[in-house]
Amino acid sequence: MSERGKRLDDLLDLLETWWAEDTVAHEGVGYAIAESHVALKPVRKPPVHLAGFGEKSLRRVAERADGWLPVWSVPEQFPADVLTSTLAKIRADAERAGRDPKAVGAALRVNAAPGTEPEIIAESVTKIVAALEPDHTFVDLTYLTSSVDEHLDLTGKLLELVARG
Repeated sequence: MSERGKRLDDLLDLLETWWAEDTVAHEGVGYAIAESHVALKPVRKPPVHLAGFGEKSLRRVAERADGWLPVWSVPEQFPADVLTSTLAKIRADAERAGRDPKAVGAALRVNAAPGTEPEIIAESVTKIVAALEPDHTFVDLTYLTSSVDEHLDLTGKLLELVARG
């Protein structure tokens, strides 16, 4: 675990090369890729979003990522300004690193605890989305439903509640 940041940086270096070059050879942290021809590449660089709240993780987001993956819990476990101030810091650090701060987005994950009422989830999602203005929001309902039909019904209800504001 002590090398996880170094390994992630190494992987990001490899992906940048893999997505751009026809021939790739890489001496990684704990592995090696012999010279290989890479014929299949993405049409454009896939966006890379990274998670974390630690200083090094947030610096990596600012310097290397296309976005941050913050997590919000319902019921709320901390004030919204924890996420908004962290994203502001990431963007300021991105600018100091010579990047366009607006190019660093956010894809918000919302975890709803078992038994949380849909109205509470919708109110909390509306609040955090208004404050953080993420590019994308994903609400995980895994622990609230026990079937696909229940999941779809709850999703529909939440969409309706959020649309109403």
